Amino acid sequence: MNKTLSVLCGTMMLFSLSARGSLIDITTEFHVFVAEDFRGIHSDAAGRVAAGGNVEILDGYSIGGTSTVPGQYSLISGGDVLLQRGTISNGGIYADGSVTNSTCEIYGNVVAGSYIGEQHQIKNGQFIHNEGYTNPVNFAGIHSELTAISQEMASMEATGNVSVQNGNITLTGNNVSGAFTVFELSGTDLANSYQLTLNNMAEDEIAIINVSGVYNSVGYGGFDRISVPEIALFNFYEAETISIHGSFTGSILAPFASVTGENGHMYGGLYAESFSGNTEFHLHIFDHDIPRVPEASTVSYLIIGMLGMATAVRGRFKR
Repeated sequence: MNKTLSVLCGTMMLFSLSARGSLIDITTEFHVFVAEDFRGIHSDAAGRVAAGGNVEILDGYSIGGTSTVPGQYSLISGGDVLLQRGTISNGGIYADGSVTNSTCEIYGNVVAGSYIGEQHQIKNGQFIHNEGYTNPVNFAGIHSELTAISQEMASMEATGNVSVQNGNITLTGNNVSGAFTVFELSGTDLANSYQLTLNNMAEDEIAIINVSGVYNSVGYGGFDRISVPEIALFNFYEAETISIHGSFTGSILAPFASVTGENGHMYGGLYAESFSGNTEFHLHIFDHDIPRVPEASTVSYLIIGMLGMATAVRGRFKR
C-alpha cells in the first residue's frame, strides 16, 4: 500500500504544481510593460521598457540606464519606434516595425524592419534587419497573464486596515514577517487625498493595495512616503485611466488603463495598457510572487488524483 500511496501522492503534487504565469517573471524582466503605445518625454526609465504598440522617445528621454538584465534589448516594440534625442543604454532596440532616429544614441544593436538615421548613432552595435527574427516578447500573452493576476488579487480578502482622514490615507499592516497583507482602497478616496502612509509592516511583509474605480488620479504631494518601494503593489483592477501627478512610491498594475504622468518620480514599475508623459521611473522592482488561484484544469486533475488514490487504497485493502 505504501508504494501505491507514494506514486499517487507524487502524481497529485505534480498536478498541483502545474505551471502558471508568475508576476515576478514579468516585473524582474521589465521595468515598464504596456500592451499598447509608450510615449516618453524629457525624462527616463531606468530599466527595460516593452510596448506592444508604437514607441515615441522625445526631448531627451532615456531608457535602460541601470538595466538589471544586461545583454538584452533595453527597448522592445511591437510597432514602430520614433527617437528624438535621448539615450538607449545597455542593450539596444528590437522593433517589429521601423526605427526612425534623430540624434538619439543607442548602445547596442537595432533589430527592426528598417532604420532611418545616422549609423554612427548606434554605439557598440549595428542595424540588423529583423527578417527571420521573432519578437522576444509575447505581448498578448503577458498582458493576458497580468490581467488574470490583477483580477485574482482583486478577489483577495482584505487583511489590513485603511484609515482615511482629512486628506490622509494610512494603511496599517499586521507586522507579520513574510505575509501578504491586502488593503482595499477606493479610487475616490485616493484621488481626494494628498498623502499616503504605510505603517506597522514587518521588514518582509508585502502590501497589496487593491484600488477600485474606473478613473483614478494619484501622486498629489505625499504619495512618496513608503520607505521601501519594493514591498508595495497597487492593483488598479478596474481603472481605464490613471493620471500620476507628482511623485508616487510603489509599483502599479493596471492592465486596462491608459496612464499619463506629469512632473514627478515613480519609485517602482508600471504594468498597464499604455503610457504617455514625463514621469521619471526609478528602478525599484516589485520582486515578489503573488499566490495564484489554481486553474480549473489543475483542480480537475487533483480531484481525479484523489479519486484514483481512494480507489487504489480500497483495492489494496480488499486483497
